[in-house]
Amino acid sequence: MSKIVWVVHRYYPYPGGSENNVRNISETMVKTGHDVTVWSPTNMGDQNGVKVTADTSIFTQPQDLIILHGAGPGPQNFIIQNLQNISSPTLYYIIKPEETPFHIHALNNCTYIAASTPEDYEFVKKYKVEHKTIDVRYGILESEVYGNRTFRDKFNLPKDKKMYLSCGGYWANKAMKELVADFKNAYNDNSFLVTTGYYNGDNLMPENSENVYNFILEDRTDVLNAMADADYYIMNSFNEGYGLVLLEAMFNKKPWISRYITAAKIFKDRGITYNNSNELISILKNINEYSIDVESNYQFVKNNHTSEHTVNDLLRVLK
Repeated sequence: MSKIVWVVHRYYPYPGGSENNVRNISETMVKTGHDVTVWSPTNMGDQNGVKVTADTSIFTQPQDLIILHGAGPGPQNFIIQNLQNISSPTLYYIIKPEETPFHIHALNNCTYIAASTPEDYEFVKKYKVEHKTIDVRYGILESEVYGNRTFRDKFNLPKDKKMYLSCGGYWANKAMKELVADFKNAYNDNSFLVTTGYYNGDNLMPENSENVYNFILEDRTDVLNAMADADYYIMNSFNEGYGLVLLEAMFNKKPWISRYITAAKIFKDRGITYNNSNELISILKNINEYSIDVESNYQFVKNNHTSEHTVNDLLRVLK
């Protein structure tokens, strides 16, 4: 049994990509026999066998591995700037590579680096740290990605039209307002668009309009049910750390459409990609011309991109 500590700015059951990604991997580590603690200043206590703390003294105790979930947020940066005081092995899990002092300090001073996307590999190559980099596949927790087809009923949405879905929050990089504009330009009366998020502090949530519905959803069950009820998933983000939602779409046997970034580059043969608004509008206007093998996508994710695969990749450093 290995002693693993995660570093993340906020932890499940708070909503969000980082919160749930660390949760999925941590709970899988616990199920496979490891002692897992999440250090996070914003937390609601222990969860599902995972110990959760905000006590920094944990970093003075011997651990088999300390994993930093990216750089950028204050808590991760705090640990990064104190790496010289940590004697246990550290692994910097690149979430979104950026040219900041904290990201570069983590690259240069962590014992290991985990990379997953083309952007990650360009980053480590630029700073000549390939020798301590491992390949890590993102994965989903299978029991946490299934939805029920109840979303349209619950929110009184059309049942006789194709539903396009985009989730993830109303942040600038998600480009939800831009997506709505493109959808309207491509609009036909046989479809509607749903966007969801759990935050609208920057007022980037689009306005509801004809065949465009926007929801603040803090209950992840609602999001999964939306995925189950959708006909297509769209990831319109200008940038992402990975784009884990594309794995979730494939696992739910939903064809996906995505800007050509991060995970969409990796899985470009399993979905529909675009580079700009004109290309997206053309895709939406001609969607019936595209054929996606959703059964093949499901099997691919199940065999290569579950949280068990992520855990196996991460813990290779212990061997």
